[in-house]
Amino acid sequence: MGYINNKTGYRYDILENRSVIKKDMFALIEPDGLVKNNIYGYEFCDISILPSPKLGASFVDYIITVKENGKNIFGVNNSEEKYFYL
Repeated sequence: MGYINNKTGYRYDILENRSVIKKDMFALIEPDGLVKNNIYGYEFCDISILPSPKLGASFVDYIITVKENGKNIFGVNNSEEKYFYL
């Protein structure tokens, strides 16, 4: 649904969304296009991977929703930079 494909109204396919990804250029990911991932070491967390090297980025960005008792079993890795937005 949108101005690019001239569709209006509701989506027809189960996996259809309005996200646009142009490798090595940009990624515009709408909330319907986010995928919940299971990443080893994160317990009771919903994780969505945003940019990553597979899309052409030089970093990885996640959206993490920590549920009750959620944790990272590996702790802090000092070779990585981490930013938390609250």
